[in-house]
Order: sequence, then structure tokens, then C-alpha cells
Amino acid sequence: MIKSLKTKRSLIQAGCSLCLFIFLKELYSLQQRNVHTIVEEMFPSIEDLNFTPKEDSIYFHVTSLQGFLKPTEACAVEAAARAHPNRNVYVLFTSPISQTDRALKYTMSQSLKKLRRFRNIKLLRIHLPKYSNGTLVQSLLLNGLKNSSYPEKHTADILKMLTLNKYGGVALETNMIVLRSLNDLPQNWILKRNEKYVAPGLMGFSKSEFGLNVTSEILKKISETYNSSNYYVTGRAAIEKVVQGICPIKIRWNSCKEMMIFPAYDFYSVENILRTPFDKIALSQVSFSFHLKTLTRAESPFVSESIIRIFCPSIFWEFQQNLTY
Repeated sequence: MIKSLKTKRSLIQAGCSLCLFIFLKELYSLQQRNVHTIVEEMFPSIEDLNFTPKEDSIYFHVTSLQGFLKPTEACAVEAAARAHPNRNVYVLFTSPISQTDRALKYTMSQSLKKLRRFRNIKLLRIHLPKYSNGTLVQSLLLNGLKNSSYPEKHTADILKMLTLNKYGGVALETNMIVLRSLNDLPQNWILKRNEKYVAPGLMGFSKSEFGLNVTSEILKKISETYNSSNYYVTGRAAIEKVVQGICPIKIRWNSCKEMMIFPAYDFYSVENILRTPFDKIALSQVSFSFHLKTLTRAESPFVSESIIRIFCPSIFWEFQQNLTY
């Protein structure tokens, strides 16, 4: 009888120990998930800060509904930060980071760890109602884009111009890899492929009267001509119409009043890059930047890797294949 009671007591104790172990394991897992969520989701809100960036700041806009920064986009951010150690690089997210896809969460977590090592990279959240309040594109951003065939593209185009209108600086698309400093460029500049077409992947505008007038006119044109099924209407098309009004004479590249028009070839083309030894100094002397997709489509993964790892090594070594395919 006594032996039987001891056996039962031992079984009960073992069962309790197992339950306690499972409970503590689940509690630890929950705590880890909560910490993971906070690290990924809680970017400071730009509206809650006394946000007064310097006019030479550089901006990227992430408009994915999942709030996801792709490895290629993280590469662009790292490259810009490395090329401009004394300028702040802001990454503005329009959506919270999705918590439903574990693979995306892990990728984003690793990207953030790498980017947060750079003191000049600032990750911020923007909320469209507050960010656009009282602006020429408020109604469009809050209501007009609901039927857009290209919501991420249209939103990014509008926000890029709105940010330059608010703060001045340089705006880069998230697929542009900067090879050398843009510090020597004037305050107001755009790129053109030829007499007609603008290349909107990079641009800079100041808060001067001229810069403010140009960005305001572009925002106005976007608002007036928006077409939900037109891919270019919020970017290249609107900029071209305003620039043509400022510079009636069809020019390729030259100074136009207080704005400089540069050939897109010096910022987009990979031809000179591919003819140059894979050395940082040599590559930075032949181009200001390049379009990542143009490189990866044109060349083998080996060539792409050899170039990309020079300008965003932290992201490259974390996501090698995701950057070159």
C-alpha cells in the first residue's frame, strides 16, 4: 500500500514537472515572439518627432503593404549610407511590418540588424493621413489610390515628391545602388534620358523658393492628371510636364534656371561599370549609380555578386542569392 502511494506520488510529481516545463517553454517562446515583434514593428513615427532633417538628407520610401524591406532595397540603403557617411539616410515606411509570414519576418529582422549598425541610417514610420494633411495630394493619397493598378508605385512616386516638398534633399528609388557621393551635385537636379523623357530614379530639390515651386507644381500636376491605370502618371509623366513648362526649349542636359539636368547615362547605365575592374575606386569613377535590375538581368550572377558586394557588403553576405536573381 505504502509502495503504491509512493509510486502515485512520483507519477504526479513527474507529471507536474512536465507541465511546468511545457508552461515555461511556451512562456519563453511567447516572450521571444513579443520582443521580436517590438524590434520589427516599432519604428519611431515621423509625426511624433520634432522632425527637422537637414536639407541634404537622403530619402527612401517603402510602400509595400507588408511593410517589407527587400534585401535588394536594403542593399540600396546601405550603399547610400556608405557613400554619404556625413549625411542622414532616412527610410520611410508607410505600413507596419506584417506578422503573418515567418520567412518575411526573419528576412526583415536580419536586414534591420545590418542597417541599424550605421549611425546615419534612420528607420521611420509615416502615417499617410498625418503626413499628407493639408497638402495638394492629401485627397489622392487617402482616397484616389484605392483603385490604382499600381498602388505601391503610385504611392512611392507621390511620397517621394511630397517629402522633397516638405524637407528638401535627395530622393532615391529603392533599386538604385549609389557608387559615389552625390555631395558635389547642385541642390536642384533631375535626370533625363533624352530631350523628352525624365529618369525619376534619383533627384534632388531644395527648400529654396525655386525648389519649392517646382515640387509644388509637380504635386499639383499629379493631383490634376492622376489616372489609376497609367503606370507613369505619378512619376515621369508629371515631372516631364512641369520641367517642359520651366524649360520650354527641349534640352537634354544643361542648366535650366536654378536646376541642373544631368544625363541619365551617368546614373543608370551599367555599360561602363562592366568594362571597369571590380574595384571600388575604379567603379565609382565611371558612374554615380546603377539600376540593380539592369545589372542582374544583363550579366551572370558571378559578375553581379562581384560588383554588389563592394557597395553593400553587410547585406550581400547575408542575402547573396536574393540579391542576384
